[in-house]
Amino acid sequence: MSGKDTRLPRASVEGLPVGERLWLLMEPAWGHDAVEGTHGQQVLALTTFFIRDIGNGGLDQALYNFAPSSVEFVLQSFEELGAAGHAALVRRGLDALFGAHPPGTLEARRRILDTKPRAWIDAHLGTLSEQLQGEEKLESCFLRYVDSHPSEFFRD
Repeated sequence: MSGKDTRLPRASVEGLPVGERLWLLMEPAWGHDAVEGTHGQQVLALTTFFIRDIGNGGLDQALYNFAPSSVEFVLQSFEELGAAGHAALVRRGLDALFGAHPPGTLEARRRILDTKPRAWIDAHLGTLSEQLQGEEKLESCFLRYVDSHPSEFFRD
């Protein structure tokens, strides 16, 4: 986290629709690597970004775009959020693509992904992608997480 306090006054999000509230809470950490913001902001931002990438192009696309360290952060974040089912689905996809020991670099993972025909990806990852799509499935997990970690999001 940079030296800047990215947390918000609680009153600034009270009464807002849930989607808008969650966006304001995660916005400081938004991006593929989520290096800014608090740990809690990073948890919300990176999991949302990952799920949106799946919605845009499937689990294969997200695994093509996200560095291994970011994927690992997402997996840990799903566990922290109480979304172990999401973590299990991503792990199944990693295992299908890369086996028990996924390559440690994005370049190596991309080389493997580039060799897989679309039909193979659809057959092995299509159902997983469908089950993971839709950040609204995580909304209640996000809200519980914010409520149980207020100092990660609010300065008051």
